[in-house]
Amino acid sequence: MEFAAALRGAAFVCAAAVALASPPAAGQTPSKVTVALGTAVDFLPAFVAKETGIFARHGLDVSLVIAQAPPVVPPMVVSGSVQIGYATPPNFLLAAEGGLDLVAIEGAARLQKSNPKISLVTRAGVVVDKAEDLKGRRIGVPGFNSIIEMFLRKWFIMHNVPRDQVTVVETPLLTMSDLLRGAQIDAATPIEPIRGRIIAAGIAVKSVDFFSEVNPDVLGSFWMATRDWASAHPAEIAAYRASMVEGLAYINAHPDETQAIEKKAMGFTDPSPVSYDLDLKEADFVFIENLADELGVSHQHLDVSKLILK
Repeated sequence: MEFAAALRGAAFVCAAAVALASPPAAGQTPSKVTVALGTAVDFLPAFVAKETGIFARHGLDVSLVIAQAPPVVPPMVVSGSVQIGYATPPNFLLAAEGGLDLVAIEGAARLQKSNPKISLVTRAGVVVDKAEDLKGRRIGVPGFNSIIEMFLRKWFIMHNVPRDQVTVVETPLLTMSDLLRGAQIDAATPIEPIRGRIIAAGIAVKSVDFFSEVNPDVLGSFWMATRDWASAHPAEIAAYRASMVEGLAYINAHPDETQAIEKKAMGFTDPSPVSYDLDLKEADFVFIENLADELGVSHQHLDVSKLILK
């Protein structure tokens, strides 16, 4: 694995996080925190922090719970079944629009043109060089109103392809290969490492990097909590942030051990590099909010500055 960009953004938060999150005093009971995360390398720092005792050194007794899709996480956080959960910008903003009082507390990973992890793939016999080649075709996306589906819709708009001239269907990532092989869909929009497996198996070929064409550098995932919990637990928030910094440092310093942890936690290793970034930028949320408004996904304006925990 290559983690050359693993500490991107860490410099902005490392000093403050470590200063606020001092190790627990002798005999002090660790704070129990349950974290919802996905089986994606975006969240590897959390798996590493759990496995290597980093959380414990920062006074946290962390339990990790796997959540299969972003839409299920906000209800988990609000119900209190977990205190911290992973998020993607569209699901987070739609949850906030729906009245859930959530705050982003820490960045996780970015999706960048220099390190493309999402693209269109097409089955054998289907050649797509440009957006209009998809007219009359059937395309699988991992979820409606997901960041991938929204970027695909925006890409069609950019290239003047009417939405009613293509068929977009909701296709779970793990079924994309079978649907492509059986010609039930002509193209799909997988993310690594699933994209790499589909291509390596000869089921489909990589075609257009539609995602980067819409935005070459966008926030892909981050961590969230309810505003009430974050306000009442500043020490735990600081400790979690410091743990992510230390987790990224471990990833850079111990690639072999990290790969073993990744395999144990997720059942696979992702050979592609990850653009980790712990910093949260208001502009990232503004971009997604404007896109959701343009596509008719959202119906009210949000003050995104209030959605990021300072």
